[in-house]
Amino acid sequence: MHPDDVFGPCQPPDREIQPHEWTGRPSMLRQLNPETGAWLSDYLQGVSNHEISELLASTTTVLWVMDDDQQIFFALEEVRNIDDDTLVFAYPKTGVKLPDGLKKFGHPSLLPPVAQATPTPREKWARCGGDIRYDNTLGLQNPWMLTFQSGRYGTRDHLKDSHIEAVAGLFAKNSVLLTPYV
Repeated sequence: MHPDDVFGPCQPPDREIQPHEWTGRPSMLRQLNPETGAWLSDYLQGVSNHEISELLASTTTVLWVMDDDQQIFFALEEVRNIDDDTLVFAYPKTGVKLPDGLKKFGHPSLLPPVAQATPTPREKWARCGGDIRYDNTLGLQNPWMLTFQSGRYGTRDHLKDSHIEAVAGLFAKNSVLLTPYV
């Protein structure tokens, strides 16, 4: 089956990329593979065993995006200082208006850095993207959900339940068990 059918076609973002997202990258950016999958799985499994970890997981988001080659990249959504690029905090999943002097690194920053251009270079295109969210209020056996909640790569009319299930399958092949949010 063609990757466009399995994961959706690779397309430019649906909204504007912020200037710092063209070349900036989150500090904990990882490409999904067996080693990083085991690392992420250890974190996800450990959260349920610790109240502090559960609180942090409930209020922050892990971003993910899939590039044209079906490679998945993930990181916490970070807020950094504009002047010196130091990490300030993980952006809360409820969203907040950032004070002047801070910048948020969203989904486009997970893709390779490239000079800002119009039209958007293919390096900043993606098949799909979204969040990994913890929600223990739904009564699910696995409270870690894989979503298409990305305003630039996930809220696309052509993305279907089968696409998020296929992405969840790639995470599972790398030891990361997620509940597709459909």
